[in-house]
Amino acid sequence: MARGGSVSSPESDHRELREGTHAVHLSFDELPELDPRFKSVFKVTSFWYAQNHSIWHLKNMFYRSKDLFAFKAKGNPEPISEISEVDLLNYKDAVGAQREWHLSAISGFLKKWASIGLVGISEGAVVLLQQIRLKGNEKGVATATMDPVRGPLTPIELEALQTALNSAYARGEVGKAEYVLCWLLMMLG
Repeated sequence: MARGGSVSSPESDHRELREGTHAVHLSFDELPELDPRFKSVFKVTSFWYAQNHSIWHLKNMFYRSKDLFAFKAKGNPEPISEISEVDLLNYKDAVGAQREWHLSAISGFLKKWASIGLVGISEGAVVLLQQIRLKGNEKGVATATMDPVRGPLTPIELEALQTALNSAYARGEVGKAEYVLCWLLMMLG
């Protein structure tokens, strides 16, 4: 059972996980060709994440892993049966300094995979992940640069939102709880 109460079979190639009003669908059959045992332990580790982390974090780990697996599978006719330190270093080099956070993001996932005692992550890969310093994704850039798409609302946009919210509340289209919640969100972030 996942943290949000979703129940799915660990053997299934399709998982629909729900947390509150949010749902995430994971398709293990859209991954590159994996050795059956490797795929099975990847599912077990994902299942552990479903029980102990948010579905959004699990989804991120799934798609970051998928990206790593696709990189390793490129030009390799054999099904993936292990992630080694060489794979991680090659992947780090391939994504480059600007996207190094891709490896940083799944580092904890891969270390958890190995710490559970499951096969698939070499000892060398675990040692590398414990010793290497990886950059995370940049935070706050959209706000600092006032990015018009990803940054904060401008004063005019905020005023328009407040006016629309007040009008909708006056017309009875928005309940009191939603109205207060929206105002709290606008004021506190």
